[in-house]
Amino acid sequence: MSIQFVRLASFEIAYLELNEYQFMKHSHDEYVITFNISGMGKIWLDQQTHSVAPGEICFYNPGQIQGGEASGQKLAFHVDAEYLARFLNNDDFQFHRFSIIRPDIVSGCAKIACSAFSNQRNSQLGFEEILSALFNTQELLHFEKNKVNAKRVVDEMKDFLSENLFQSTSLDEISKKFGLSIFQVLRFFQKETGVSPSQWMMLLRVQRAKTLLKHGIRPSDVAYQLGFSDQSHLNRLFLRAFGITPGRYKNLYRKRMSFPR
Repeated sequence: MSIQFVRLASFEIAYLELNEYQFMKHSHDEYVITFNISGMGKIWLDQQTHSVAPGEICFYNPGQIQGGEASGQKLAFHVDAEYLARFLNNDDFQFHRFSIIRPDIVSGCAKIACSAFSNQRNSQLGFEEILSALFNTQELLHFEKNKVNAKRVVDEMKDFLSENLFQSTSLDEISKKFGLSIFQVLRFFQKETGVSPSQWMMLLRVQRAKTLLKHGIRPSDVAYQLGFSDQSHLNRLFLRAFGITPGRYKNLYRKRMSFPR
């Protein structure tokens, strides 16, 4: 068995490569979500044996006794109980089903995990978005008591994020600011904009970069002023958005030549 660990603010991620590995019966203090990237498995849970296939996601509540045998590549996503209570605004949440089949979510989680093991920057947000996608998929939440005007709240969130564009604003900060659970923040924002708050802020930074470049500011200074990790980070996103590098855009604009918009 090969295993790697990374610890983020509210999650512990384990990547496992297994060859008919047998897990003795055990339990965890936290919620555990496993993503089966490849290989088969048999899991014993609640006195039943379940077969697990690639693309399947399995759910375990704190204290549940589990065991079994597995092969292939797996991601184990350990979520602190206190964090999930805040995320859902529900102190008594329990998973009520063992698994779902969602290869698309498994693939997305694997990509974020690769980033987490190489560079932990923004990985917490990435996993929070995966968590939100899971709850949207399962429709597990039936305890939102008050109807919320999502469009109005999201417009207010946008104003707040714009005012704090150059800071690292967490989902936890946004949820406290607007009196919502982290899950509600993600769901409302994605419903109204099609992207997460972190993605929206990054898109706005790229848009602001264009304005600064028009004023003749060097790409390296633009990257620093707007909070990109480095100039290459700005270059990748700018090229993807506008089909031209920041440096060439700046030069062409200053020369009043035509360029992609």
